[in-house]
Amino acid sequence: IIANYGLGDAVAQEDIDDDLYAVINFVLAQKGGFMAVAFEDLLQYLTAGFFATLGFATGTTVAGMPDGLSAFNTAHPISASNLGATYSNRPSVDADLSVATAQAMSTALRTQKAPNNSTYLPNKLKRVVINPTLHYVANQIFSPEARMQPYSADRTLNPLNKQGVEICEWPYFTKSGATGTNNAWFGQAETHYCNFYM
Repeated sequence: IIANYGLGDAVAQEDIDDDLYAVINFVLAQKGGFMAVAFEDLLQYLTAGFFATLGFATGTTVAGMPDGLSAFNTAHPISASNLGATYSNRPSVDADLSVATAQAMSTALRTQKAPNNSTYLPNKLKRVVINPTLHYVANQIFSPEARMQPYSADRTLNPLNKQGVEICEWPYFTKSGATGTNNAWFGQAETHYCNFYM
């Protein structure tokens, strides 16, 4: 999926060479930081938009996706040559981030099969991506200090805190989840093929 954008004005070389009062070479150059911020914001919006839009899109003809399905889907073909066998990289029903869904996500990654549908991939959860609205929930689940499971009165140990899962707070990821605003989330494995080039 390729996106091309322009964020600047064209200034003729003669104007730069004849910049008698240093407006172009001095004044505008001092304003360049705002252009850099605008460009960085654009990259954030585009990338977050990819996950929020194409990650959760419906249908079987999602633009730019190799199998026509959204990035997070319950029926991805396991390989291009084995369309009959499918795998799921999301819950069958939208679910909020919790101990149970985090455990299910971690287990699903550790039991994912390779394209031959017999070998298991040696993979595990590396990071969870959230909007800052899930800051406290994610830390209750994944923080190394979270020894006990939250919302449990029986002092149940929390094994997720020992997996070294990185919490990636991304305010640009504004997709709403099962029961709230901007509370969608997703996990990323140690080995993944989600790459961005600029």
